[in-house]
Amino acid sequence: MTVTAPKSSRLSWLTSTPSANPLRASSLLMMLIVGLGLALAVFVALPSTALAQKQARPGERSCKPVDIKTTITVEEIFDVDVRNTSFKAILNLNFRWRLPPQAPALLKVHEVYQSSDVSSEIWQPIYTVRASRAAPVVDYSYFYMTRDRYGVRQDRILTDVIMTDEFRDFPFGRIPLEIQLETLTNIAYKSDIKLCRTYSLSLADVDPLVVGPWRLADVGNSTASDVALTMRQYLRHTPVFILFKIIIPILVLTLISVITNLNVGRTNDAARWTVVQVTIILVLITLRFALDNVLPEESYLTTADKMFAMALIAVFFAIISSICLHLLVDNFTRWKERRIKTVYRFGSGVFYLGLALLFSVWCGWL
Repeated sequence: MTVTAPKSSRLSWLTSTPSANPLRASSLLMMLIVGLGLALAVFVALPSTALAQKQARPGERSCKPVDIKTTITVEEIFDVDVRNTSFKAILNLNFRWRLPPQAPALLKVHEVYQSSDVSSEIWQPIYTVRASRAAPVVDYSYFYMTRDRYGVRQDRILTDVIMTDEFRDFPFGRIPLEIQLETLTNIAYKSDIKLCRTYSLSLADVDPLVVGPWRLADVGNSTASDVALTMRQYLRHTPVFILFKIIIPILVLTLISVITNLNVGRTNDAARWTVVQVTIILVLITLRFALDNVLPEESYLTTADKMFAMALIAVFFAIISSICLHLLVDNFTRWKERRIKTVYRFGSGVFYLGLALLFSVWCGWL
């Protein structure tokens, strides 16, 4: 036996609509709005996320590189320090940091120290003095970039210049020069700029422009990281400098002494005038080694010092020997004078050859 509902009730069930619940409807509407918001956020974030993932690949830097150009200007001075009476070189290194396009704006936002001097380029000069008888030099220079609200300088560029060898071979040989550039910051992860801690320093000019009587001995090399760059160079004097500032003066002094030896005789006036000239030169050279009666601080001499010392010995020999010859030949006849002069010239030639041999051994060339 089956029970069926009345027809009227069945029709009312089929045609009936759900009763309206205000609380349930508002919840559905809120969920719909939240879903649309999440979808919109995901849609907007997708391009930037893909770009960020593309920029943050392993081995790649997320910031544009800094282009660093280096100019080395060298000024060479003799006898700057009376107490050391030695060769000195003044290195004037100018580092030009070419920043990415957005860096100046970021720097201005973060209260740049000397912000008026900071644009798309930053110039950082550093000066170092290298003496021929001094220990290797380490000079450094800071360029302060930003400061916090208390005025404490934060981001900065540190430059170290190291000359790691002596000048024993001056003016010959190579002088190792090491330049270290480093970015330092105390607020690396709190600042939008981070002193470009992620900037690439590998685009620095490995072959800097050298101004003065120097040139690069070879190509050099550089080692770069995210925060530091090390450049190693070898400097060498130009042949023009060696020729005109070292070789020619020494040759002139030596030739004067040789001419003095070969032209002594009864023409006492000319010979004595030559002796006076050589004596003046002798005094000037002596001042280089013994000014103020103070010896050099170190126990070695450079090659140039040895060359000047040999010239000093040659001039001293010319003066003493010519004076002794004048006193000797005044009491002899012309025939004996010619024989004595012949022996004297031969002895002078042997002396200069021996002096050249001694100089070669002293410098380690033989």
